[in-house]
Amino acid sequence: MTKTTLQVFLGDKPSPIGTLIHEYHGNREHSSFKYSNDWLEAPEAFAIAPSLVFNDQWKFFSGKRPFPSPFHDTMPEGWGKKVILHGGHNDKINNLYYLLTVSDSFRVGALRLGQSDGIFLADNEIQDSPKISDITQILYMSKNIEAKNYDVKIPDNFISAFCSLGGAQPKCSIIDNEGSPAILKLGSIPDDLPYVQAEAATLNLAQNCGMDIARGSIISEKNLPAALLLKRFDRYEGKRIPYISAQTFLDAPSADSSAAYTDLADAIRIHCISPITNLKELFKRIAFNILVCNTDDHLKNHGFLYSNHGKWTLSPAFDINPRPLRERKLKTPIASLDDHSASIDLLMEYAFAFDLEKDQAAKITQDMAKVIKDNWKEELKSTGMNEGNVKAFEGAFIHQESKIALKVKSRSIISPT
Repeated sequence: MTKTTLQVFLGDKPSPIGTLIHEYHGNREHSSFKYSNDWLEAPEAFAIAPSLVFNDQWKFFSGKRPFPSPFHDTMPEGWGKKVILHGGHNDKINNLYYLLTVSDSFRVGALRLGQSDGIFLADNEIQDSPKISDITQILYMSKNIEAKNYDVKIPDNFISAFCSLGGAQPKCSIIDNEGSPAILKLGSIPDDLPYVQAEAATLNLAQNCGMDIARGSIISEKNLPAALLLKRFDRYEGKRIPYISAQTFLDAPSADSSAAYTDLADAIRIHCISPITNLKELFKRIAFNILVCNTDDHLKNHGFLYSNHGKWTLSPAFDINPRPLRERKLKTPIASLDDHSASIDLLMEYAFAFDLEKDQAAKITQDMAKVIKDNWKEELKSTGMNEGNVKAFEGAFIHQESKIALKVKSRSIISPT
């Protein structure tokens, strides 16, 4: 049995906030976590996830998720694991290896791992990190990783940058032109449409609808595929902001189909600093997902940032991808785990769960539908997308549910009080 003890730090705090112990034997892994006494007594202290009760007891984890949930939020997923396998580290791989391969500079949120005060594992020199000027090399390596061309070697600093974010699609953590950590989202070989450009346009539409979104812009170099550069919302003025996924927020067993939006709404009432604001924002995100046919709204694609006083707030929206060719089903159902319908009428029925009257919910939805109807085409064109591809995305923005949303005010019935 191999036992590894790690000290857990939070942002720039000099003392550890807890201890994480990982044990590995054969294919069996488990871990235990305990908050430090110094952190328990600190006036600014808080539980790093609602389910990780703030006390001095050891907490144990095993099975498919052998770490506390906040640590899983920082680990590689489909794309990152593919990168690590390409690097030829098959004989070393377990969940601890995945956790520690992630660059300390780019690790999601504020959690950091070390073995002594001030010495962090995977603490890459920031000047060695990929930059926007490396985009040609980044795209070349990404393509070869997807194609499983193992003859193309990936430098270690690029491996840690490629695998520092979750998700299945190619992406790379980079340093932007201002010297700040950023995210570069890349196209994928199997893509039949320019989804990177579509995501950029859809984020702009979401902002025009009054949603809080991750800010991004298209990077387009001559003779190279377009990429989407996103500012990181878990960094502010050089500081790291604690972040957890909605899966961790709910302590859900999986990201897909294990909880409904109404469950998330209930947790927001308990754990968020501004529940009314967050509930309205969540309602808008559900309506927007339906209106733009975003079918990848699983619990890892919603997140929360730490605010203060032990409370959280919804992070800016991200990973909103219009998919005109997919079945219109939500990954996270509105209310029942048995009904994944992307239905405006169903959402109106549950407006009360988001502390909205039906007339309020109808106006929000109708206003969003109008913004999308009037602007989707120009937003897609503004990314450099050609007419043929714009036409191919039409079904994501103009469909039966968008037509219902445009008339929803007249369809809705205000319940008597």
